[in-house]
Amino acid sequence: PTVYAFAGMVVAKKSGEQYFWSSAIGCIVLCFVLKLTACIVQQKFIGQLFGGSLRVQKNVGVHKPFIRAIGIILDKPGLSRDKCMILCGGPDWPTSVLAGIMRISLTQCLKGTCPVVAVVIPLCLTGSLMTRKNDAMYSKLSEVMLLLSGMVSVGFWVGMAWAVQDAFDNHYGELTAPKREFLELDWLDYRTDIIGKRATVAWADVPALLRYVYVGGAFSLTLTVHFVLWRSKLCFTVVD
Repeated sequence: PTVYAFAGMVVAKKSGEQYFWSSAIGCIVLCFVLKLTACIVQQKFIGQLFGGSLRVQKNVGVHKPFIRAIGIILDKPGLSRDKCMILCGGPDWPTSVLAGIMRISLTQCLKGTCPVVAVVIPLCLTGSLMTRKNDAMYSKLSEVMLLLSGMVSVGFWVGMAWAVQDAFDNHYGELTAPKREFLELDWLDYRTDIIGKRATVAWADVPALLRYVYVGGAFSLTLTVHFVLWRSKLCFTVVD
């Protein structure tokens, strides 16, 4: 979102006062198009391209109930409220890439992302209006737009949490039930868990000499940091 405000500042400053509003509107359109373009690239050329790897699917957790709940929401056809909340309130990069990994329809995702313009508009205007801070009215409008963008963003975040919880309430059995398509991923989780338990080294099993090294190193590092903070004049000097 910070990019939208920065773009508004740059475009408005380059355009001058004469073309202030036309440049602000152009910046809004540009940022909205860039947002959709980023979603296309992230979903089709990153998520979908690398989503066939079992390692990627395991690390993302496509077989976990939380991600499966998001998948159920995004896979619904049409422009539903819950889908819009996920696509507009979720982090840009993970949401689009995750949609690609789960093979969600790109068209449906773009439709659900369109309401993000409710955040793009006030943020772009915030940056544009900040370039005219010498004018009291524009300065106040900039603050209002910033507050509005924050309120809309929080609304998307709350709606996203609500949508996921609603999916759990309505599809809990489906989300937690084992599925044949996730058999290999469940096996990889089981294998990782067993290896982790077998390879764990307890503190009591560490040789005494190594314990002294670890503890001494931690103590020395802590002491050094505090010495630099409390006696910085003894550690640094001005070089001409």
